[in-house]
Amino acid sequence: MASNLLAGVGRVNITPPLGVDIMGTSRRWQHAQGIHEDLLATCLVLRAEATCVVLVSCDLLVIPDPTAQEWRTRIAQIVGTEPGCVLLGCTHTHNGPATSPHMPKIGGDQTSLNAAEHAYIAHLGHQLESAAFAATSALKPARLAAGVGKADLNINRREMLPDGRTVIGRNIDGPCDEDVSVLRIDTEDGAPLAAVVTYTSHPVISPHSHLISPDFVGSTRRVVEQLTSAPLLFFTGAAGNINNRNYLETDLRIVERVGRQLGCEAARVFLGLKPQPTEVRPDFIQSVSSLKIYPEVPVDEPAIRCMAVANADLQLDLEPLPTVEEAEQIAAEKQRIVTKLTEEGAEKTAINPAIYQWLWAQSTLNGMRTGAAPTSIHAEIQVMRINDIALVAVPGEAFVEIALQVKAQSPAVTTIFVGYANGAIGYIPMREDYTRGGYEVREAHKGYGLPAALGRGSAEQIVDTCLQLLRELWEQ
Repeated sequence: MASNLLAGVGRVNITPPLGVDIMGTSRRWQHAQGIHEDLLATCLVLRAEATCVVLVSCDLLVIPDPTAQEWRTRIAQIVGTEPGCVLLGCTHTHNGPATSPHMPKIGGDQTSLNAAEHAYIAHLGHQLESAAFAATSALKPARLAAGVGKADLNINRREMLPDGRTVIGRNIDGPCDEDVSVLRIDTEDGAPLAAVVTYTSHPVISPHSHLISPDFVGSTRRVVEQLTSAPLLFFTGAAGNINNRNYLETDLRIVERVGRQLGCEAARVFLGLKPQPTEVRPDFIQSVSSLKIYPEVPVDEPAIRCMAVANADLQLDLEPLPTVEEAEQIAAEKQRIVTKLTEEGAEKTAINPAIYQWLWAQSTLNGMRTGAAPTSIHAEIQVMRINDIALVAVPGEAFVEIALQVKAQSPAVTTIFVGYANGAIGYIPMREDYTRGGYEVREAHKGYGLPAALGRGSAEQIVDTCLQLLRELWEQ
């Protein structure tokens, strides 16, 4: 039986010029000093009868709205599908450039985008369109299969100290997700066409480097592509509270080592998958003795039995905003700190984080004075069904418990959870994490330009929505 699935892959180099600042940590005040490894964007198009889905993996920190929705719309027009069928994901490297004027810069000159950054952002959308065009032009009959491996390279990062403070460290007893989820796509004649790999870990092994880099994702990609001959699309899972065990390292050899370890496991799973269904038909042959053999014979089955997409738009409340008076006090205090550090001649690695805090405080104050400060944020939840495989995409830094709950209750045989997709709403902590505090609850919303953190109960609402969409697709 001829395959009823068409698949194609396209790739573009999205490495920025060295005149840009590197996003991801405010201590890093210098422009990019060099390139450790190129940043890539890879597009996979899957078309079956009336349904067409698009997966795009970008070596970028995040792509916030409305930029993400604009680019998804443009990609959909190129491919000939709906924007809701486009999954636009970021690997979340902290060694990449700014991607949108709609999000604060975290590093470099945080007061504005420079000319090189404006030009890069304007061109980036066209580059993603080019990847989509190349993938659509390369469509050919294909088959796919999915599987899951394990890699113990990650760890829960919300460590509670004896004094009650929660810091980014190592919480060895905290929940974690070691799944290495792999989707294998072959051409109809069995040649590898693409690999989709998802793993849950912040790519922050070397965020203090002044080099542009995809972090460990780069070496993971090279290993997978070398061992499988399939272009790799990498997505980061629910890594809001998950780091690599090696983080904030200065030795780039550690980046290489970790990426290779993960790549080897992903390649092992990929090479064990069989997109073409087979059945074993025992037989005998006669040599010096009788030999019983077990040849695998292809089974005449369609490649796609079901392919569908479901989306849900949520409006998630933020935590209570400060009053105008409180915002004025916060802004004055943040400005005082910047002034004091500057007058004392402090290192820029200390001044830049203070500027980051002051810019957020000033923006929040302006929003409170004008009534423009948001009290909620839009989030699109996306679920794709491909046979018995589910891809669940969430637009933020989901805590790992979200993915673990969705996977545990999903009706799919294999559930692949993707974070940092289709927008950027910031960190999504579980309800109980708010009382524990820590960066993800108290500070992280500032980097997303929000006046307050995502409201309590948002994570639980997202879990319920993911499961509802999964049930709807599996009841069709």
